[in-house]
Amino acid sequence: MSKKLLLISFATILLFQCTSTPDRPSASEATEAVTMPQFDQSTWGARKFSMFIHWGLYSIPGGVWKGKQIEKGYSEQIQAHAAIPKDEYAALAKQFNPSKWDPDHIVQIAKQAGMQSIVFTAKHHDGFCLFASNETDFDVVDGTPFGRDVVKELADACARGGLKFGLYYSLIDWHHPAGSPISNSNSDPINPDLHAYNLAQVRELLTNYGPIDQLWFDMGAPTPEQSNDYRDLVKSLQPDCQISSRVWNQDGDFYVMGDNQYPEVSIDAPWQVPASMFDETWGYRSWQKRGDPLAKAAEKVHSLVRVAGSGGVYLLNIGPDGNGSVVPFEEKVLQEMGQWISYNGQAIFDTKATTFGVRTWGAVTAANESSKLYVTILEHPQDGKVSLYGLQNQIARAYPLADPSIELPISKQGKNVTFDITPMVFDSMGTTVMVVEIGGTADFYPLRTVIPKAETYTMDLKNAKSFKAYVGDKYQSITEVNNCLQWFLQSTKSGNYAIRLSYTNEEVGRNFTLKVGENTFPLTLEKSEPEEIPAPSGIAFGNFLLAEPIYEDASFSTIHGVLYNLAYSRPWGYDGSRTFVENPDWEQGKPFDLHLPDVGSQYIGFSMFSPTDQIMMSTITADDGVALWVGGRKLLESFAPAPERTYLVEIPLEQGNNQMMFKFYNSKGPSEVTIQHDVVAARYHKTAGNVNLQEGTIVPVEIRASSPFADLGFVNFMLEVVPVDNL
Repeated sequence: MSKKLLLISFATILLFQCTSTPDRPSASEATEAVTMPQFDQSTWGARKFSMFIHWGLYSIPGGVWKGKQIEKGYSEQIQAHAAIPKDEYAALAKQFNPSKWDPDHIVQIAKQAGMQSIVFTAKHHDGFCLFASNETDFDVVDGTPFGRDVVKELADACARGGLKFGLYYSLIDWHHPAGSPISNSNSDPINPDLHAYNLAQVRELLTNYGPIDQLWFDMGAPTPEQSNDYRDLVKSLQPDCQISSRVWNQDGDFYVMGDNQYPEVSIDAPWQVPASMFDETWGYRSWQKRGDPLAKAAEKVHSLVRVAGSGGVYLLNIGPDGNGSVVPFEEKVLQEMGQWISYNGQAIFDTKATTFGVRTWGAVTAANESSKLYVTILEHPQDGKVSLYGLQNQIARAYPLADPSIELPISKQGKNVTFDITPMVFDSMGTTVMVVEIGGTADFYPLRTVIPKAETYTMDLKNAKSFKAYVGDKYQSITEVNNCLQWFLQSTKSGNYAIRLSYTNEEVGRNFTLKVGENTFPLTLEKSEPEEIPAPSGIAFGNFLLAEPIYEDASFSTIHGVLYNLAYSRPWGYDGSRTFVENPDWEQGKPFDLHLPDVGSQYIGFSMFSPTDQIMMSTITADDGVALWVGGRKLLESFAPAPERTYLVEIPLEQGNNQMMFKFYNSKGPSEVTIQHDVVAARYHKTAGNVNLQEGTIVPVEIRASSPFADLGFVNFMLEVVPVDNL
C-alpha cells in the first residue's frame, strides 16, 4: 500500500463537557451487557470498572532481550530500557503473527469480570500501529505476517458484546523520523511533522472504527496549541469521545492519575485510576513473579472499592503475550473479581460517592435510584462495629447484602451512628457489604462547621475543604490545584448578612462562582481602595539552607519527605538521606541560580523567629513550579511554565520559631529564584451581596472555578459573612 503524509485542516470548535438488581445476582446475570447512557461528563461515573490492554511488538520479547531479563522499567518500553537499535526493534514486526489472538474471548473475560468498557493500545511509544494506517507501513496490516487490523477486530467484538470501546494513543513515537530520541522522561516536545502525523492518525482512528468511548492520549510535551489541535479534531469527529488529561495543557475531559496512583485529596471533576496487575510493568513480562491469583484479585477488589467510594473510575490492565493469549494468571484474577462483583456489584455500579467518602476500613456509596447506602468493609473491626459519623437520615434498617433477612443492631450517640456487624461474614476477598436503608438522599452532617466569632463567619484556605484538580503540560509537571473550596456555616442567629471578600494582588482578576445556600454570585475580583498590610516587627531571619537537588522522579507533585516536625539539623526525606546545608551566597531579594537541569527539583529551607503572632508578606519569583509550606502546612503550590512569575504570599507567623520549606521545580530553561520577605502589600475588599440565615441551620458555602480544569489561584483570600447591621 502506498503511504503519504496527509495534511489536515479543520475548523476550530469550542466544545467542553464539563436498574435495581436482586440481592444475590447470579454469575450469568452479572455478565449481561450493560446499557449505558450517552457518554458525557455527568455520566462519567457510570464507568466504574474498565479493562486496559497493553499489547504490541514488545509483547514478543516479553521483557527479555538476547537472553537477558531487562529489569529496568516497564516491559512495553523494552526498546528504550534495553537500548535496542531502531532497525532491530522494527524487525520484530516480521515475527508478529499472534495465532491465539481472540478478541471475542477478551470481551467475554471483561464482561465476566463486570467491566463496562475496554481501552486498547492502538499505538504505543514504539510507534507500531495495531490498526491499518495510511501514514506508515509500520502497522499490523502492512508490516506483519498477521496482516489483520487488530483495532477493527476488537472494536467489532466490543460492539457484538455490548461494551464501550476506547483507544490509547502515544503522542511520542520512537519510530517516526521526526520523533524525539528516546529519553528518560518520555515527556519530549512534539515536532511539527510528528504533530501532523499524529493528527492524521487520530482522524483515522475516529473515522474508521465506529464510536470511540475515550481517546487515551499519553506522554509527550505538546505546546498548548498542539494540545488544542488534538482536542478540536477529536470533538469535531466524535463529540461524545472523552479525552484523557494526558493530552496535556488542560485540554482533556477527565483526569488520569499517575500510574497505579490513588488520590489522597478530594477531586471535583471526572477522574480515573490506571492500574496494572503489577507495579513493575503493563506489557507482558514472561518472568514476572505472579503469586496467588486470589490474593491479587483481593488487592484489586479493594482498590476498586476505594476508587468507586471516592467517585472515580478504575481502569485495570492486562498484558497479553506475543501469541495474543491472555496470561492465565490475569484471566484467573479477573474471574475471581467477577465472581465478587456478581454478589456485591450493587455496592459499586449504579452508585455515587458520598460526602462520607473513604475511610481506612472501607468505603460508603449511595445508590443512584433508591434510598440505600452500601458500606463495603475491607478491614474487620476488632470490636465488630462500624460507625458512620454524621449520618442524619432516618434509618429504616441495616442488613448484610449477602443475607437481607439478618437485621443488624443500630445505636446512636450524638452524631455518631454505630452498626453491629458481628453477624456478617467476610468473604475470600476479605470484604463484606452492609446495606443501610435510609429516608431520602444521603445526608451527612459536615465534619467541620464554621462557628461565628463576634457574629461574623470567617472562611479562608485554612478552614476550607479543598477539592483538587491535576494539571500540567507533561507527565513530570503534574500538580494539584484548587478548583473548588467548600465550607459549612452553623447558623446561630437569624438575620440578614452581607458577604465580604478580602484579597490581595495575587487574586485580582480571578473569576469564579460563589454559592451561599441557594444564593449564587458570579464574581470577578478587582482592585478597590487599598488597605495597607503593615510590615511585621521584630523578625529574626535564619539562614538560607539547600537540600540536595532531585533529578529523577522529580514530578512536581511529589514530596520527598515528611514536612511536619521538620528539623533542618537532621537528615530529611523518606530514606533519611537528604541534609540541609547553609549557603552563604544567597541574598534576600536577589536572584539566586539553583543550577537545576531540565526536570529537576530543589528544596530550600528558612527559619525565622517572631516575637508575636503576626502576618508577614513575601514574594517568590521563579518559573515552572513553586510550592511553600510553613510549619508543615501548604500555603502555595503552583505550576506555571516559563516565563517567570512572582507570587505574593501572606505568611502567618506564630510566636517563636517558624520553619519554612520551599520546593522549586525546573521543567526546562533557567532556574533562577528570588525570595523577598517582609514586603509591603495591600489588601482589597469587595461586597458580593446579602443572604438571609436562619438560626439552627447548616448552610453550605462553595466557591467554584470557571472550569473543572482551572485553578482558583487563591493564596491570600478570605471570605466573611457579616451581619448587615454591623457594617
